[in-house]
Amino acid sequence: MDRIANRLQGGIAENMFKGMDLEEKLKVWNMASPKERDELRGTLADTIQRNLDSGALEKKLPGQVARIKNGLRLAIQNDPGLRQALAE
Repeated sequence: MDRIANRLQGGIAENMFKGMDLEEKLKVWNMASPKERDELRGTLADTIQRNLDSGALEKKLPGQVARIKNGLRLAIQNDPGLRQALAE
């Protein structure tokens, strides 16, 4: 029963994460445990790449851009796995 509850909880958390914008995802990422980061890394890397490719950052207010860039810097510096996922 615990395994089922853990799977459901992880699925719900991941689905909620997928629905967030990049700034919110970075806030969650930078507070996440290593295990949580393992589960969310692919989703975050896809979101970062999509935002960079679409030019979405240029459409945001300067304050938002600064917060997102700071969050990205922290996320990439502190997680070699995320750096690798973005390089692929």
